[in-house]
Amino acid sequence: MKFFNVVLTSNNINKCIRAVNSFNDDVTVICNTLKNNYYDQLCEQKQLSSCNIIKTQSDGTVATGKQSVLHEFLKTDSDYLILVDGDDFLGPEGTKPIKDLLTTNPVDLVWGTETILFPNFDNFLSNDQYHLVNWQLISPEFLVLGQSSKNNMLRKHKVSALKLYRLIKEILGQEQYSWHRNICFSRKSAEILQFENSVGHEEFRAALQLKQHTYKKELSSCLLIHDMLYIYDQLDVNSQQGFATVFKNFNNIVDLKEALFNGFSEEDINQLKTFKLPQVTIPSYDISQYVKSRIL
Repeated sequence: MKFFNVVLTSNNINKCIRAVNSFNDDVTVICNTLKNNYYDQLCEQKQLSSCNIIKTQSDGTVATGKQSVLHEFLKTDSDYLILVDGDDFLGPEGTKPIKDLLTTNPVDLVWGTETILFPNFDNFLSNDQYHLVNWQLISPEFLVLGQSSKNNMLRKHKVSALKLYRLIKEILGQEQYSWHRNICFSRKSAEILQFENSVGHEEFRAALQLKQHTYKKELSSCLLIHDMLYIYDQLDVNSQQGFATVFKNFNNIVDLKEALFNGFSEEDINQLKTFKLPQVTIPSYDISQYVKSRIL
């Protein structure tokens, strides 16, 4: 099997280098940004000298950036794409857990659980500089209480957003685990997938579509449950906004819900709720020192 390993970056050179260094293989850096001179700055970095750096056309949306990665992948002769956002990074084993899985189970999609790296929210009562936590530990009610706002309209917006977030997790079967990130794609899945920039959060919509394709047996999938597979860096998130930042561009949550579920019938949604992705679990272990070495 041949892999096209990609870090998608738009605005942070240091984090891009960190993401590249978390791979244990050759990496292509795809630069999708409206930022002037960012591509040239990437090319000047000694730490990226071994990388193929490609600039793709941007309209400033994440969806267009991710769609450009799929386009570049399909231009190669690789069998699989492994995609890491430029703000994030892989765990200590790099791509090995994914490749080991595909050796015995060559599915079209590998969904991976992720671990989130938070700034030190007051409601965690932690003295640590960072807080490594799985999303399963956080309830929407807890977040609303911890991030309560004096602005009544903003508070209502947050509650509505978090209720929608909880519904999405339920449909995707994510009640017990962290967010299921689509991290590895076959050529077949890349040809099918469309990241839509008309939707507030491109990955929610894409994940719903990919799970439906799996349910219909148009694609094969496997969920790799391993907390140390993918580290989602949220250190720059404002603690007063919390998870509602995902929905910050939508003043009307009803509009967002309609955009996310456009084309899905009530029967479709119920089928997705009951359908469970095939799973493989890898035991987790403490990676605090590894994370510190990447962020400090």
